[in-house]
Formats: sequence, C-alpha cells, structure tokens
Amino acid sequence: MQFISQEATFWTREEALSDLAAVKFIELGEREVEEVRHVLAEENFFSRTLRHLTELKVCCVAYKLFSVLMSRICQPIVTALVSA
Repeated sequence: MQFISQEATFWTREEALSDLAAVKFIELGEREVEEVRHVLAEENFFSRTLRHLTELKVCCVAYKLFSVLMSRICQPIVTALVSA
C-alpha cells in the first residue's frame, strides 16, 4: 500500500512495516467547534472546567426531571396492569 501524490511517494506500507517519507497534519474542522472557536480560544483550563461542570449539572437536573415525569406517567399504567 502506498500514498502517492504528484508523482512522489509519501509513505509505503509493506507487511506491517512502514516507511514514512513525509507527515502532514491537517485540521478537520467540526461545525460545532467552528461556531464557538472564539469562546474556546479565550477560555483557560479553569473556565473550561467550570463550563463543563455547569453543563453536567444542567444534564443531571434534566435527567432527574425526566425520571420524575416518567415515574408519574408510568406508575398509574403499571398499577392498572398489575391489578387487572
């Protein structure tokens, strides 16, 4: 297997051995990341950690509300099925 571009071999792989002639990293931008790149550039470690903890708290509250709602909806149904 070889990677050839413009008549030049960049890498060759034979029988699980590799021979690298050149390496190039490219950015594969994700749409969500591109939209908030300015926010991420201004954040330091502590503010990013605080943001993640805040998002986690929101998710936990949403999960708790969802579980309470589902138990209130499902409990009468289960009770009716058991008593039938």
